[in-house]
Amino acid sequence: MQMMNRNNNNNNIYCQFTSTTIANGGNHPPECKCYSRILSSYDQSLEELKFQKSACHFAQIGNVEKLKQLLENDCERWTNSIDTQLSGLTPLHYASRNGHSECVKLLLEKKYACKVNARTTSGNSTALMRASATGEAEIVEMLLKAGADASLRDDDGETALHKAYTFIRQEKRRNEDFEEERRKRAEMKFEKIVKALVANYPEATTVTNRRGEKPCEREI
Repeated sequence: MQMMNRNNNNNNIYCQFTSTTIANGGNHPPECKCYSRILSSYDQSLEELKFQKSACHFAQIGNVEKLKQLLENDCERWTNSIDTQLSGLTPLHYASRNGHSECVKLLLEKKYACKVNARTTSGNSTALMRASATGEAEIVEMLLKAGADASLRDDDGETALHKAYTFIRQEKRRNEDFEEERRKRAEMKFEKIVKALVANYPEATTVTNRRGEKPCEREI
């Protein structure tokens, strides 16, 4: 469906979204849905461009050189910056989830004062939880060494250990038809993560989420 078409009788513009006729050459009023839709698309493009120049973006794609450049130029602005108010993801969240250990290492340098336990606006998740959920064992150890708190829970009442069990369950399902070596790699990552998390917070094995599940029950 087209947004607008011409009325052949008077050469005016008919807006199908507002069911009104606008004089030829006239502008859509701010309350018009056509106007709002165009504005939203424009704003979205601006947000995308803004994100592509941000520390979150460079952490997401693992561009440690660009990330370092931003941090060196203005660490107060970029180190703990967030992508949007809606999600609240920081560069550390992005780098941790995507396995970019060099970016994580950079962000955790003391001079940048990175908030290792920063929470997302949506879900209340930490970088440690995101790394555990994707099987990033090396990054889990780096975060714990930097002071990440394994006892923290997200909005589902889950700790990083719950996320680790979710990871191995998903990997087993995903790789059940693949080679054994692939499954073994996932299991090795999982075991390494569990060992590190339990060493940091022994009570994690007994913590239940909002559904009353302990971490080990998330594998079922």
